[in-house]
Amino acid sequence: MFHCPYCAEEDLTPHGDDPDGWHCGACLRTFTVHLTGTGVQRP
Repeated sequence: MFHCPYCAEEDLTPHGDDPDGWHCGACLRTFTVHLTGTGVQRP
């Protein structure tokens, strides 16, 4: 299950036009989540 990175509650709903945008109903924050990499470096 997903949780808010600020308050750890699971009361999340999609937010805005950005497909990565989320709104937390518990702390009322909105934020986006983007994957920046897997941590594996290739030569």
